[in-house]
Amino acid sequence: MAQRKELETAELAFLQKEYRKNPVLFKPGTFIEDAKTLEPFGIHIPGKASFPTGYPKLWPQDFIVEEILSDGSLTTPYTGDLTSTSENQTGETVFATLVKCGLSTIEALEEIAAASSSGDPHIGFAGIKDKDAITAQRISIRQKPLTEIMTLRSPYFFLKDITTGKGFIDKGNLSGNRFTILVRTADPIDSEQLLAHIQKISREGFYNFFYLQRFGTPRLINYYWGMLILKGQYERAVRSIIGEPTERELPFFHAYRKELGTHFGDWQWIKNKIAPLPLMLREEMKMVSYLEKNPQDFRGALQQIPEQITLWVFAFSSLLFNMKISSYLADGQEPPEKLPFFLDRNKVSWEPYQKMLTELDMYPADFAYIRPYPQITLRPRSANTKESVKMHSAKIIPEGVVLEFSLSKGAYATTFLSHFFNLISGAPPTNLPDSIIDLKAELEEEPLKDTLQYFQKVAYSKKENRFGGFGLG
Repeated sequence: MAQRKELETAELAFLQKEYRKNPVLFKPGTFIEDAKTLEPFGIHIPGKASFPTGYPKLWPQDFIVEEILSDGSLTTPYTGDLTSTSENQTGETVFATLVKCGLSTIEALEEIAAASSSGDPHIGFAGIKDKDAITAQRISIRQKPLTEIMTLRSPYFFLKDITTGKGFIDKGNLSGNRFTILVRTADPIDSEQLLAHIQKISREGFYNFFYLQRFGTPRLINYYWGMLILKGQYERAVRSIIGEPTERELPFFHAYRKELGTHFGDWQWIKNKIAPLPLMLREEMKMVSYLEKNPQDFRGALQQIPEQITLWVFAFSSLLFNMKISSYLADGQEPPEKLPFFLDRNKVSWEPYQKMLTELDMYPADFAYIRPYPQITLRPRSANTKESVKMHSAKIIPEGVVLEFSLSKGAYATTFLSHFFNLISGAPPTNLPDSIIDLKAELEEEPLKDTLQYFQKVAYSKKENRFGGFGLG
């Protein structure tokens, strides 16, 4: 389990070397997610011009996610007894609580699978949790010995509450998530007005937009790749994934990716070029390694990253959903209670999006080009256009606002926050308070001291210039 830390250290050393050549290329931009920024993603929130600005996720511990299981029980990020298992265990499936920091759910599961000595284990999970956060969720593991699971450790995650039994955890098999979040503020805010606004939204609900992380931060174009895959334009998708730079990437990566694009088709050259970045460009490496042996098989290259292309295709469907809600709001209408998702063979699910799909030359819908990707399932799905929130706490502190609340599955905490903040991403404002805070202790709950200590070497502030020689632990 030390391999990832070793790869990260080597990757960071490479980037620090590049930083010393030209530090300007590693200066991130600051992005305010106001109405204009959100518009291309179909997100229209009335009144955003008057909202204060706030920065979430300066530290991973500023954003805590606890999964609420289908039976209403709560997973927690506390370390507890990491070696405990339940008594009288039977069954072939191992269940555990995965607590992670600095990894996406998919990355953590890849780490667990890579550590297996008994083939490729089948790992199930209910939902993808944030990367720049401390999160807790249940997972199920098959084809991996209990004794091996008991010893799994990583600087980025730990497993606890280990049991065995029957069944498996499927995607969507959860009730929701409980969030404890600090939104840091650099400028004075009207505390009374903000708290009143939060209470109003708590009573009335908020529009259930898919927020920016759905579209793949920092590049924010995964919906475009999903659209290209749906159209069968596999080569264009691969070309964009590998070699199309975007505004929010660091200037270094903007230039790096542009250079990859100019060498598109020279797979050995690209493979050598991205070799120093095995974590940051791991999906690109999987595709390029395949293309090196199978030139021109772009459909097959995409098959090497099944989890990712599934997310991208669903991201396109999410964009349509957002735009439809906003079209109602722009016309001064409330959207219907629910909207179907586009990914369904039933024409009824396409109809709300006919105008948008026609403009993209995608109507009537034809799903023939995703048949090579059986993990992308077509079936009736729908979502609420408005979501309710259960508020537990809202507290103003010198650093900003601490909020604790629960949302149903599929609802985004950042969407809720964006209904009363213009969120800031990228480089934090220089005057943003950056002290480390135990949010649970701040709310007079059980402190997270042991968990924060466990993740100390992998939890970094976004104010930290790791490229300049810091953060090696």
